[in-house]
Amino acid sequence: MGDARTINLRALRQAAGFALLALCLVVLAACSSGGATTSPAGGESPAATAESSTAASPGESAATGGFDPNAISGTAVLSGWRSSPEEGEALTQALLGFPAEFPNIQVDYQPIAGDYRTVMITKISSGEVPDLFYVNAEYAPEWINEGFLLPLDDYIAKSGFDTSQFFDGYLSTFKGKDGKIYGFPKDGNTIAMAYNSDLVTAAPTSMDDLVSQAQALKGTSDLGAPICLNPGLDRGLAFLYAQGGELLTEDGSASAIDTDASKAAVQWYLDLFKNGLGMTAADLGSGWCGEALG
Repeated sequence: MGDARTINLRALRQAAGFALLALCLVVLAACSSGGATTSPAGGESPAATAESSTAASPGESAATGGFDPNAISGTAVLSGWRSSPEEGEALTQALLGFPAEFPNIQVDYQPIAGDYRTVMITKISSGEVPDLFYVNAEYAPEWINEGFLLPLDDYIAKSGFDTSQFFDGYLSTFKGKDGKIYGFPKDGNTIAMAYNSDLVTAAPTSMDDLVSQAQALKGTSDLGAPICLNPGLDRGLAFLYAQGGELLTEDGSASAIDTDASKAAVQWYLDLFKNGLGMTAADLGSGWCGEALG
């Protein structure tokens, strides 16, 4: 993919692309459900960043010396996927409202179906890169390090865009080692435990309580297993952190998975499967854990 770096680094020379980026779809830094209709490999959360070499030059108001959205023009190609009908509708409404703020920019929305990451890698390799596109938080650091994404800091400064509106825990995922910003959080959701109130009268309040209730339910009500567990690292990490473990050191410079707390948490998680208390959705005959619960 030797051309990808060159294509990316020469891209987005104009603020039109950034204007769309700032208002519409930038980075999704969280988990998506297994019910996505068009999602990246692994079904995880999207993000958006920008590449553009076709939009017009940024404009500044002569009267105020500030950013003038009416003085820029061009076409920006936007690509991504739709994780749900609701997200698709939200995007549609955002695109319909975009001309009111930037009347001289045309948005060409080209969603990507199937294995998003593979398709995008192919586009990057061939030089057919959209101006703006989703980037999963899972592989954002890799794409930043490879030079596939362009830093947005100059465009942030030119437009006076307020980055403080973003939750830093999400935003930091899309910052490079150089401290620059390569994308913005589009949205995010938290990981939570849901339970069947017909079987569980009170939600567990501790890990020990969770195991005790699961043991009491084991083998009852035709349950394949009392707990449905997603095999993804993002879900497993919730149990790791809850028990004092860490994947990385505080500064993110080294692995911390071999600490005593981390190893104990991993063993606890694996024991759920070993002892018949937990199974994956696939082993329960479902597409995802929400379906298994339903």
